[in-house]
Amino acid sequence: MRGELDFSESLRRRGALLEGLDEHVLQDVVGALPLMEGAERVVRTLKQLGYKTGILSGGFDYFGRVLQERMGFDYLYANRLEIVDGRLTGRVLGEIIDGERKAELLRQIASTEI
Repeated sequence: MRGELDFSESLRRRGALLEGLDEHVLQDVVGALPLMEGAERVVRTLKQLGYKTGILSGGFDYFGRVLQERMGFDYLYANRLEIVDGRLTGRVLGEIIDGERKAELLRQIASTEI
């Protein structure tokens, strides 16, 4: 971004570059995503202790959903790529999850869970 674009505009432009991409490519990326050593154990332990866990990401929910299912996160907020007939349209749907939105969501979750 080099300070030339704000996050939302940059995300939309990067999403547009994915137009026409087959959804199966995203599945391949998911299979190659590394997790930090111990991440699953940390989340599992926190859940056993009664904590709620979540993903607040400026990335894409396609990947977040896989992590949510795999690790049992209670919350997931990330940007949504539009997929139609198995192909990415290049559009990002809904409200962009940027730093400000993450802070709002964290406050909202905290007030719900207290």
